[in-house]
Amino acid sequence: MSALKKLTSSASIKRQRQSTPISSSQGLRLLWLDNDFNNKHSQNSLRELQQIVDIIETYTDVDKCVMAINSLSNERLCLISCGSLGETTVPVIHSRPQVDTIYIFCQNRTRHEQWARNWSKVKGVYTDFDLICKSLKQTRQDQGHDLVSISFVGATDVSTQNLNGLDKSYMYTQILKEIFLTINFEPRHFQEFLNHCRAHSRRTLNDEEIIKQISQNYQQENAIYLYTQETFLYSMINRDLRTMNVDSMIKTAVFIRDLHNRIARLHSEQYGRHRPLELLTLYRSQSLSNEDFDKLKKSKGGLISFNQFLSTSTDEEISLKLSRNNEQTTDSVRILFVMTIDPSKSSTPFANISTQSKFKEEEEVLFSMHAIFRIGQIALTDHYGPLQKVSLTLTNDNDQQLQQLTECLRNETNGSTGWYRLGKLMLKLGQYTKAESLYQILLNENPDEHERAHIHCQLGLSKYHQGKYSEAISLFEKSLDLSRHTSSDERNVAECYNGIGLVYCKQADYSRALRYYKRALEKRKNILSINHSDISELYNNIAYVYQQLGDHDAAIDSYNKAFDIYQKNLPQNHPDVAAYYNNVGLICLKDLDYSTALGYLQEALEIYKKTLPENHPSLATLYNNLGMIYVEMNNLDLARSYYEKALEILQKSFSSTHSDLAAANVNIGSLYEKMKEYSKALSCHEKALNILKKTLPSNHPDLARCYGHIGIVYFRMGQQTNAIAFCEHAVRIAEKVTPPDQQLIQSFKSNLECVKKNA
Repeated sequence: MSALKKLTSSASIKRQRQSTPISSSQGLRLLWLDNDFNNKHSQNSLRELQQIVDIIETYTDVDKCVMAINSLSNERLCLISCGSLGETTVPVIHSRPQVDTIYIFCQNRTRHEQWARNWSKVKGVYTDFDLICKSLKQTRQDQGHDLVSISFVGATDVSTQNLNGLDKSYMYTQILKEIFLTINFEPRHFQEFLNHCRAHSRRTLNDEEIIKQISQNYQQENAIYLYTQETFLYSMINRDLRTMNVDSMIKTAVFIRDLHNRIARLHSEQYGRHRPLELLTLYRSQSLSNEDFDKLKKSKGGLISFNQFLSTSTDEEISLKLSRNNEQTTDSVRILFVMTIDPSKSSTPFANISTQSKFKEEEEVLFSMHAIFRIGQIALTDHYGPLQKVSLTLTNDNDQQLQQLTECLRNETNGSTGWYRLGKLMLKLGQYTKAESLYQILLNENPDEHERAHIHCQLGLSKYHQGKYSEAISLFEKSLDLSRHTSSDERNVAECYNGIGLVYCKQADYSRALRYYKRALEKRKNILSINHSDISELYNNIAYVYQQLGDHDAAIDSYNKAFDIYQKNLPQNHPDVAAYYNNVGLICLKDLDYSTALGYLQEALEIYKKTLPENHPSLATLYNNLGMIYVEMNNLDLARSYYEKALEILQKSFSSTHSDLAAANVNIGSLYEKMKEYSKALSCHEKALNILKKTLPSNHPDLARCYGHIGIVYFRMGQQTNAIAFCEHAVRIAEKVTPPDQQLIQSFKSNLECVKKNA
């Protein structure tokens, strides 16, 4: 058998550490615990709170309130409690990290202050509800200020250039920003933005006023003023950037573009080439969790990236005043960032927005996305309590591998317009339905047949990834037909051939798949350099087909050709390199070399985790394969954990009838068979069968396997009649598989004979 290429880059990859983005929240959630809400005062108070808070939940039962708090572990919560219930509830929930602030509302302030002073998260004991509302407004503003997506890179990591430091959200939002800045927005895009604003408004008076201003008198010059209002718009924009909510970001893209351009224009006016450029000192106060502060300390001398729009002030006293509102708790640390700025070295625009902002007295300097600083001294001081002063210096330094990977992604998402690039990026991110929607709009608006050929091909890819294989084939063939009637784009033709090959491979028609892959390879070799990454993609696809056909020597030969190109063109952390490791790991698995297979797949997992969104379908594929290895190694608990991770991602990514969901259910069902939990196994296999019957041709080997699994489960459960029926059905399907697979047929016949013999 041919030898696989050695993992010459594995050592450096293993030393790489994931970046550490600060955890996100969806906004302020308020829980109110009281004995009675059926009175006029409580109802009026609720209406007042609804003008401030996103989500309000009321409780009269302490146990139910505590259960709710425990279940909301990924959110930041405020609790209002009456004095009597708070006295017993606060000690129970105070240590929960999700509990941010507690307010006690009572009639006897003196009595309840005695016990409340023992609990640091109790903001105060109030007899006037208006004061609670005022404090809540400040809390909401502080939380919105603190919830910034931050990534750290340690000093050693930067100096050795071994680490993929800045996290994937930096890379993808950077590309999205570039795309947004090139898009020619039309009136309908602005209307989508306006509708999105209305949908996310809290219906407060301030929100309604902002929406009115946007709808009646929106101009790019007003973007900063609108952004700095204490309304939904500020929190929505930054929450989307923090959580990588791509769908929402697309709807707000016109505003993101205008806000960036307005900052850039002011930056040019304030720090243009003919102005003397003096060093600036800026300040920003906020709270960090204890965990994130530890990461900051460990990154001293390294880099910190703010992946959203960043608010700072020229006035230290103003920032210190804001920091007083962020009371230090057992879970957090008060921070004052002291930033030294050399305007001549900034690649990220920033500007003093005092004349543009609603809050002119704050002397605010606003940075666009992706400001990167070097972390200097960290010193403890005292300002109305402990305060950590952190020195930062604006820098152009960047992680070399991330720069290389970002450049690869930039090249892979090229296109004639921003919308084309956005469609390609959606495919890269696993946002297949969104990509389809974008390309469908482009198709409806574009009369040029050359462009329509390209769009049909991209639509075919989006359909393929959604598991809609017959639709995908039709779109690829339509694209090829259009190409024949125009000055043929050979690159698009090759992409269509590759797409058709992908579909046939998914349908287990490996001979056809191989034929189309080879046609695509021939086209690409004619128009691209021999070491182009598109050629390595086809070698990888061809190798997978040979692998399925049992020709391991041919598979390894093609995998090695792919890997040779990867080494010349791609950074070590590119997803295509991870795909190579995954596929080679499967060869080792088939050869029963489990430890080597596990090593390859763990390499792939490290790369995917650093470079793909957390719910990308490729991660599900890898988790599934890891589960398969652990099954063979008889570590069934770990196998189940990986299978369940795969299923969770697939359920979030695809429709309920996608064939990959069927495969996930088959694997979990097979695991339950090994664990002798036959009822659970049967349920999983039946779910899989219902999907496969809808999505695969009637002679697909996966259908035969699914019927075979169900037959064996029925046999184990003592239901012999059902067992025989399903095993017979498995044999009938196996006999129709093309090309014929005698090993598959014989295995099902053996199962059938065994079942009949023991019936």
